[in-house]
Amino acid sequence: MEHQTPAVPGTAADEAPDWWPYSSEFPRWYVWRGVAGLVYARLVRSSPPVVFWGKDAMNLRDQIRRVEASR
Repeated sequence: MEHQTPAVPGTAADEAPDWWPYSSEFPRWYVWRGVAGLVYARLVRSSPPVVFWGKDAMNLRDQIRRVEASR
């Protein structure tokens, strides 16, 4: 088995999927769609991990806005 060096990812906004139109508003958040169709977001490099899930992009956006406002 050959050892491969992991690729250095860009910013979360650079890797945002097409269904996430809020990447410029939340560049520190990585988003993805789960197997069951739910959408997830995690704050990159947070400790402890900050992760949210929702039924659609707008629900996820609202949750992120709430946590960003409290910081």
